Amino acid sequence: MRQPTTAERLRAIRDRLGIENAADLARAIGVEPATYRQWENPKRAKSRPSLDLDLVEQLAALAVNRGLDVAPVYALAGYDVRGPVGPRGLADYGAVRYLPPERSPLQAAIAAWQAAGQNREPWVMRDAGLFLAGVLPGDVAIVDLGRPPPAGAIVLASIDGAHGWHRSVLRLYRPPYLVAQTADASLLTPVLIDEATVIVRGPVIAVLRELG
Repeated sequence: MRQPTTAERLRAIRDRLGIENAADLARAIGVEPATYRQWENPKRAKSRPSLDLDLVEQLAALAVNRGLDVAPVYALAGYDVRGPVGPRGLADYGAVRYLPPERSPLQAAIAAWQAAGQNREPWVMRDAGLFLAGVLPGDVAIVDLGRPPPAGAIVLASIDGAHGWHRSVLRLYRPPYLVAQTADASLLTPVLIDEATVIVRGPVIAVLRELG
């Protein structure tokens, strides 16, 4: 399977950011427009497994400033968001929206779960917050955004981060708290649900795992 070129990756990220003009994106990340246009020029594009990480971090920061999820930026740039260790810009995220790569074995299963109901989204677990509950880093959780969670359910929640933007986590719902179930002591402090800085978005209805 042919890998996307650097130019194709950059164009896909720019489309994801909702920026029509290449010059506007160039200025937003502190690059001369003429230089950036060369990066998107198909004739000068290179086939690489991923974009330069420093550039991707700048694009991810721009996504955050525009209120967008950072995971698609990394995925489109060629980075795997499923593992617990990842680029700097993903450090605060316990869970991120999952975009399966082409020909992923999970694609059909994810599509089936989404087609079976409305407002269902796939999210990938990145931290070890539910390790003892059987949800491992890299697992894909199908979240039902259209119904309230029962007590004891695993839920997706948004939490105001230290840097001023929302980060997402998957945790157990024990009203009025979100709690982890893990041996990682750094994740064991319960999080009070206040509906201002902590918002429960929906219960997890399935967990998918790619083996091998």
